Amino acid sequence: MQHLHHRRRQFIAGAGLLLILAGSNMAKASGLLYQLPLHWTTDKSQAVTLNAFSGKPVVLAMAYGACKRICSTTIFRMEQIQTILDQRQVDANFIVVGLDPKSDKPEDWQDFRQMRKLQRHNWSFLSGNPADTKSLAANLGINYWIYHDHVIHDFKITLLDKDGNVVRSMLNAGNSLEEFLQGLPARQ
Repeated sequence: MQHLHHRRRQFIAGAGLLLILAGSNMAKASGLLYQLPLHWTTDKSQAVTLNAFSGKPVVLAMAYGACKRICSTTIFRMEQIQTILDQRQVDANFIVVGLDPKSDKPEDWQDFRQMRKLQRHNWSFLSGNPADTKSLAANLGINYWIYHDHVIHDFKITLLDKDGNVVRSMLNAGNSLEEFLQGLPARQ
């Protein structure tokens, strides 16, 4: 019996530690992303930081330009979000950050943008160095790794407020877009 109580206490302590760690990661993810000293290059070869997108809500995802599955779904869901925000007359920025600095160069994103007909001015495709890419992924809680010549990664779309704070994240392509966008004013 005493052994059972000891195991229960170990379990509760372990669960508490996991909650603390998850909470610290969530606090990290909900910090001001715009203050991170990360540098990017747009698909138009312009140097930017995430702070350049402040003042409007941002729909942000990290993707791999050569991806055929998850990234296609991510872009499709982002296009659906754009349609809803257009209907609500909400002006927002859409940012896709490359997960593979070797393959997601500005010229690659230009081709990607043209192929997908993503020519709107409020969409930006960003490339960065490996350290900045890893840092942003960590701050957003996005797991990814290189397997042979492919990037394996989570599905995640993040909604930021105008100040760069994480409002919420979509972790599954089947999640409700209305719930994801809940709380955004009808006009910005």
